[in-house]
Amino acid sequence: DVQRKIGELVLYMLTMTLFCAGLLQYLEHSDPNSCVIACSEDDETFYESVLDYELNSEALAEACATECSSNKDLRYHEWLYFLIVTSGTVGFGDISPATTSGKMVTMLLIVFIVILIPLGTNELLYLMSMTTQWERARYHAAPG
Repeated sequence: DVQRKIGELVLYMLTMTLFCAGLLQYLEHSDPNSCVIACSEDDETFYESVLDYELNSEALAEACATECSSNKDLRYHEWLYFLIVTSGTVGFGDISPATTSGKMVTMLLIVFIVILIPLGTNELLYLMSMTTQWERARYHAAPG
């Protein structure tokens, strides 16, 4: 039972991370409105572009297009890196989703990690406590 629970936890995290990485790559690549979101006035690249190009509209549009296309060009392994760094609560900030749907997927993954991993760990500790310290090495689950 203990080995099975450890396997369940590992497979759950692996499956969720791999699935969400693919989903993020699809969502960020396919959303036509991602440029509007990535180049909004709240984004610091907007202000950097204004300062660098002195309100030149063509240069500003080019800077926003460059910023928008950066998420569209990210490969699967880069989104996988983003999710591992995010789920490890490090969050370097070098990659982030630009679309609303991408942000929602990231938030859902974080919520699942915060809720389900402690629950699974609690069940694992309960299974381990069912045996004495000396019986853990040779513990076998009861049939049935």
